[in-house]
Amino acid sequence: MTSYSKAAAAPLPAVRMPGKLPLFGWFFGLICFLELGIRLFIFTDRILAFYPLAFALPAAALFTLLCGFGSEKAARRMALFLTLLTTVYYGTQLVYYYIFKNFLSIYSVQMGLGQVLQFWPTALRGILVNLPGLCLFLLPALLYLLLLRRHIRFPTRDWRRQGTLALGGALSYAALLVLLCAQGQAMFSPYDLYFVGDAGINLKVDKLGVLTALTVDLRQMGEDAEETMLELDTESDPLLSGEPLPPSDPVAQPEETPPEEEAGGDGDPLSRPNALPIDFDALERAADDPELAKLHRYFAELDPTMQNDYTGMFEGYNLIFLTAESFSPYVIDPERTPTLHRMATEGFRFQNFYNPVWGVSTSDGEYAALTSLIPKSGVWSMYQSSGNDMRFTLGNLLSEAGYATFAYHNNTGRYYRRDVSHPNLGYTFKAPGMGLDITPTWPQSDLEMIEQSLPDFVGDAPFHIYYMTVSGHMLYTFADNAMATRHREAVEDLPLSEEARAYLACNIELDRALERLIEALDASGELERTLFVVSPDHYPYGLEKSTLDELAGHEVDPNFEIYKSSLLIWSAAMEEPVVVDKLCSSLDILPTVLNLMGIDYDSRLLIGRDILSDAPALVIFADSSFISDACFYQATTQMVTPRIAGPIDWGYVNEILTAIANKFRVSAAVLDLNYYASLPDPLPDP
Repeated sequence: MTSYSKAAAAPLPAVRMPGKLPLFGWFFGLICFLELGIRLFIFTDRILAFYPLAFALPAAALFTLLCGFGSEKAARRMALFLTLLTTVYYGTQLVYYYIFKNFLSIYSVQMGLGQVLQFWPTALRGILVNLPGLCLFLLPALLYLLLLRRHIRFPTRDWRRQGTLALGGALSYAALLVLLCAQGQAMFSPYDLYFVGDAGINLKVDKLGVLTALTVDLRQMGEDAEETMLELDTESDPLLSGEPLPPSDPVAQPEETPPEEEAGGDGDPLSRPNALPIDFDALERAADDPELAKLHRYFAELDPTMQNDYTGMFEGYNLIFLTAESFSPYVIDPERTPTLHRMATEGFRFQNFYNPVWGVSTSDGEYAALTSLIPKSGVWSMYQSSGNDMRFTLGNLLSEAGYATFAYHNNTGRYYRRDVSHPNLGYTFKAPGMGLDITPTWPQSDLEMIEQSLPDFVGDAPFHIYYMTVSGHMLYTFADNAMATRHREAVEDLPLSEEARAYLACNIELDRALERLIEALDASGELERTLFVVSPDHYPYGLEKSTLDELAGHEVDPNFEIYKSSLLIWSAAMEEPVVVDKLCSSLDILPTVLNLMGIDYDSRLLIGRDILSDAPALVIFADSSFISDACFYQATTQMVTPRIAGPIDWGYVNEILTAIANKFRVSAAVLDLNYYASLPDPLPDP
């Protein structure tokens, strides 16, 4: 029989299990993990940032507070719900950014969730491409479900403990707000992004974090626009100081400058401003709303642009304006797209045209080009303008001048609510089911849209026609893009990837549509009296960055070069091309066209400037980066790259940032306050 000693029979010492993780610690860790994940996949050179992680403290306190009501079972359910909801929200932002190169705003969720579902193949691709990131984001939730929830402390709290937690969260939140204030209130600083919030959502997410950008978004949605204080820095703005920036280099002239009588009438056109005799001082004195008074004062202090040798060059012409979906210089080719090539080489050749991406991609691209106003962050500016006085758009101005005005779109007319906004811009609007009968492919045919539109206006001059095309829309594969499949043979032999070839192929449909339009106008005898404008809504962000590099033949700079694009302004009546080296952007299209057509307007009331004038050049991006004659300025890194010899003074950069901040705030106020309705109607003649 085996025997044991007393010592051997003694029990083993107890192993002390680690304490359970506080619920607050779980939420804080989860939010920090997801914020770092967003930065890892999107802001790759700025993974660590203070405010996105610091704001996780009050957010975690709030989540924990919400779990403290009721029983422990209820707390566990609430914690699971908040964990999954937060994970899904961050994952959605990752996929949405991949597709649209912008973060999703609450306004867009509220207005357009059903519309986004129309592009489910694109969304599916975004999910598949981002599977590594989504799996990483899901990791904490899976760990919570499988393991951690048994090791998290879920105490039921009395009101005293709940109050203590609420106080702690409030104090941490207050401390962060004090820190925001203490670090300065410069334009586009964390303070400015949090309290003023004029810049796009991308910059808010970068500097403040996903959840904090969400709170700013929600706060702005809840504010009554008429109660929002308009803050303008009129002392430091170089455009208001009386000593504006040096003008840009003059525009290259054609071999034969247009005769004076064609370019502007009797007298020197360079001596006359593009301005109307609006008495802003009287308007300011009579304004009941102090915010309107500030806008009157701002516009009064701006210098108008001057008329030039091109003023009235196309006076009385018909006008056809196309916003071309995802159009870029890469599609222009003498063999594959001869019509686009003709327009690009025989018309105005804008060598430094940039097309910034705003928060609502295509709709904001339309808004910037058609209104010369910066789209307001967090809303659909075009739709928001539907009830406003939009008298300075081409549709309204030319309609008033006796033109027949039509707008066409070959995708759903209710998408972005164009059925409401475009009639307010002065157009009779037509889309599938709203006057057009377009074959339901994806994407739909631009050629078919133009074929069906021709009877509305050909032979009925003068006319102004606006098209929003869709044939160039992603996805760029031959399996998913009907227009790419239609023109596959034309690109089959190109030594490029399938995505690059499909992108080029689907844009051939745009070229064929323009070719058909020119043929119809030529046959009717109206081509020589028609001006064409073609501009992109945004760069083709549906392409992988590697595909953009492939098409460009070099690695494209993602900060500025990626937005460089083509603006086509052409008429068959032009005998010589006009080369324009001046910096310009989509905001400058409207005043440039108004000047070319000799339409009376007040250049002070638009954010952009006539490209052909001697006004200083300035390209503004959604995150408040800019390009001027002197430098490139990248807002997220605050990096300045000179475009001229010698160093750039930071005082100069800050002055430009002041001017940009004013332009953002003025644009938002014009939209929110329906500013143009406060002007005399009719406006005085010049």
